[in-house]
Amino acid sequence: YDFKFVIEQPIFTWGKINNAVHLYETISETKKFNIQKSKSEIRTKINIYSHTLFYLHKMEECLAQQQEHAHRLVTIAEESFQNGFILSADLLNAKISAKKIDVAVAELNEQKAQVFLELQHLSGLKKIDYDDFDFSFVKPIDAIEVSSQENYYKKAVEINPGLQMLTCLKDINELQVKIKKGYGYFKPDIGIHLELGYAGSRFPFIEKDWYGEDGIVFTSSLAFKSTLFDGGKVRNDINKSQEELNKALFQYQDGLNNLDQFISESILKLELNKRNIEYYRLKQENDKEQITLRKTQFDAGAGAEKDYLQEKINLNTDLINEYKETIDFYKNYFSLESVARAEE
Repeated sequence: YDFKFVIEQPIFTWGKINNAVHLYETISETKKFNIQKSKSEIRTKINIYSHTLFYLHKMEECLAQQQEHAHRLVTIAEESFQNGFILSADLLNAKISAKKIDVAVAELNEQKAQVFLELQHLSGLKKIDYDDFDFSFVKPIDAIEVSSQENYYKKAVEINPGLQMLTCLKDINELQVKIKKGYGYFKPDIGIHLELGYAGSRFPFIEKDWYGEDGIVFTSSLAFKSTLFDGGKVRNDINKSQEELNKALFQYQDGLNNLDQFISESILKLELNKRNIEYYRLKQENDKEQITLRKTQFDAGAGAEKDYLQEKINLNTDLINEYKETIDFYKNYFSLESVARAEE
């Protein structure tokens, strides 16, 4: 019988083992942050598309009213043309204006269909209808508070998963440089080799007097392992790892700069959105005053119905423009919020 039990245990490896453990732990962290980043992107898109759908529905109502008024204007223009009050060019302009609204309706329907498709893709649902949504989550713009650029940046540096991934990438490359340097020339790994063996004609612990044959051997040795010369491979590996680290450091710094720029630009866009919304709201107030005036003149016989209808079309146009600006506001807002929000 011949048995042997061997233990080989590293004692000192210039940090290669510990750094390798940290390396794979950091790689695992990177995967976790990647999942968080994907979840954040999905949540942001769902927020944007659901708010877009809400205001597209409101725009649809405005366009329906515009279509009604525009078709009435075409009827009035046809009657006026037949009676010789306007030229054929005026009638054509009325028809073009009505057709323009019809085209806007078709474009809006196509946009709604695209939004539904995107929401279906993001949610994994086969079919989504407008009635499936409870739009109580839609907050008025006036109720939304936008924080300062400094607060967004500070929070994003702490929890933004995309930036955390860049941090992990930097750490991974730093650990790889340390590991490669651990394989450097004249840096021997030190380990211990223990060996317990038995050789004899009797089976140990079962047959009698097995230990009396002096077949037990125990040896211990201290081992050294190092690279003395390899044609420069170790040095090249270290230089390559250092270059990757420098690249990762640049990407991290570039990520910080891009983040700061994105936050700054987003806040400016939100301010512009608010100013434009205020502008269209003021125009609507003026439109309502004009509608009241034209209605009074029309009822008194001193004004034309077409002027009254045109003012109602103008009101819906300004309301549609407000909704478009609101959609853009929510797009910028949720994109900004996503950089400073962590997903579980």
